[in-house]
Amino acid sequence: MSARNTHAAKAARRAARASADERAIRTELADYGAAILTGTVRLSGTSDETTTHASAALWVSEHGRLFAPGGARPAGMARGEPLECFANAQREGREHDLGYAEGFAGPSEAGRWILHAWNTDGAGRVIDPTWDDDPLARCQYFGVPVAAGDLPPGEKAGSSVIGELLVGKLLDWDRVTGRVRLIDGTDPIARAILERGEPLLFSGPAAR
Repeated sequence: MSARNTHAAKAARRAARASADERAIRTELADYGAAILTGTVRLSGTSDETTTHASAALWVSEHGRLFAPGGARPAGMARGEPLECFANAQREGREHDLGYAEGFAGPSEAGRWILHAWNTDGAGRVIDPTWDDDPLARCQYFGVPVAAGDLPPGEKAGSSVIGELLVGKLLDWDRVTGRVRLIDGTDPIARAILERGEPLLFSGPAAR
């Protein structure tokens, strides 16, 4: 086998592993969100934070993707404040011309999955300005990239983009298909969901 064919074969195997990992994480996050909502998994924090965390897990399981590790911190980039992941990543993104992403990451001290924000380099690899840069860590990052122009401005700067996107909205979770859809909170369908007793209401970000 030629060097070119060997390289292509290795790339194909890596892609297959990444695809399998992505499918597994989608299922895991969907199950995680459902378990929180049904009370099987209990989190510390207010009921609003718990609902936000569960709803975000369901939404990210539908729209997110796996991010590759290994991004190098730019010179002068120090570790940010704990529990301020959204503000840290948004600030560093602007100061160092890095990408910004939100979703779920873990495992961490807070648990297997936690709503989190991070930066990315030009190749899309993770640079985490909040958590310790541990080369032995086996942390996974699954979320959505956010364009710099879509980051919260003014007094909302440093808040969760996912939280801001879904505030005042309802997520309708179809247990049969396992799919999630977003509808406006004023939509007539929202009232039907409320009457059905299965609303997933965002009221603010739950950052770790």
